[in-house]
Amino acid sequence: MDQEQEYEYTYVIGNTPVFMWTAYNSGSYDEATGVVLTYTIPNGFKYDGADCGGIGTLSYAYNNQTQTGTLTWNVGYMPKDGIVTTYVTLMVEAVGDQTANLTTTANLTHVDQYNINPNNNQNITCAITSPPSADIQVNQTETTYTSNGNTYVTYTIPVTNNGPSNATNVQINDNLPNGTKYISDTSGGTYNPTTGIWNIGTLNNQQTTTLTITAQITGTGTIINTAEETNQDQSDNNFNNNAQTTYITITGTYNKKVDISVYNTPWYYMDQEQEYEYTYVIGNTPVFMWTAYNSGSYDEATGVVLTYTIPNGFKYDGADCGGIGTLSYAYNNQTKPEH
Repeated sequence: MDQEQEYEYTYVIGNTPVFMWTAYNSGSYDEATGVVLTYTIPNGFKYDGADCGGIGTLSYAYNNQTQTGTLTWNVGYMPKDGIVTTYVTLMVEAVGDQTANLTTTANLTHVDQYNINPNNNQNITCAITSPPSADIQVNQTETTYTSNGNTYVTYTIPVTNNGPSNATNVQINDNLPNGTKYISDTSGGTYNPTTGIWNIGTLNNQQTTTLTITAQITGTGTIINTAEETNQDQSDNNFNNNAQTTYITITGTYNKKVDISVYNTPWYYMDQEQEYEYTYVIGNTPVFMWTAYNSGSYDEATGVVLTYTIPNGFKYDGADCGGIGTLSYAYNNQTKPEH
C-alpha cells in the first residue's frame, strides 16, 4: 500500500495475494552451497503457483493428512551478499485474523556450511487477516396454474448462505414485473410488494430461507422476473450466483439478448497515485484481473466461454477462477503465446 507505506496484510476470500519468499546470505561470512528452503502453505490457502526466476528448482507436494502444501526450493549456490526470491501466488479460502490456517512458514532446511544463526532462518512466518465473508446464492423457479378463468404464477425463491461466515442485513429485491398483479407471499411481513424488497436479515452459514410469491398474470408477451441480492454486511466472493431470472411466454416468442463486457487489468492498485500498477521488472509476478460482466439491462447468459492469450514476454505461473466454471491451459510452441 503506497499511501500507508506498508505491506498489505488484509485480503478477502477469493483474493490471490503474492508472497515474497526471500533468502539472503550475509556478506560478513562465506558463500553457501547446497542451499535448500521449504515453504509451508496451510489449508486457509489454495496454491496457485510459484516462480523462482530460474534460480534453482522448485517442487510442490500436498499432504492430505495435514492438509498443507509444501514448496521445496533447491537453490544450490549463494554468493556472499547473495539474495534470491520466489514469488508464491495463493488464493485465500478461509476467514480469520492471522490464524494458523492463514499463516505461511519459511525454513532453511539444508546448507553445506555451518549455519551460525538459525534464529533468522527457521519458522519465519507471514500471517494475513481475512475478514468475514458469505457467499449468498439466490435461486428462483416459477409454476403457473389456472383458477376460475384466471392464470396465476407462483415464484419460489430459496436463498442460501454457502458460508463460510454468517451473513447479516441480507436483502433481496424482487420487484414483480409488468403483466403481473401481486396476490400474496409467505414472508410474514418481511417482503414489501410495493418496493420488491425482502429483508431477510441474518442468514447463518449453510442456512436456507425461502420466499414464495403468488401473482396473477394480467399481461401478454413474455413475463420476466428477476430475484437479486442487493445487500449484505460481509464480502461475497462469488457474484455469479446472486441473481436468477425466470421467463414465462404468454404470447409470441422471445429471443434472449445479452451484453457481455470483458475487462483485463492489473490487480495491484497504488492508493497514492489512484491508479493500477503497470510497471514491472523482469522476475516480477504481476496478477492480472480477467473479468466478464453481463449487463443487467438485458438477459441472463448461458454457454459463456472466454479466452486469455499470454504472449512470450511472460511465463504462465497459474490462474484461479474461484470455482466458477472450469479453466484449461494450452501452450502453442509455434506461435509462443500462452493461452
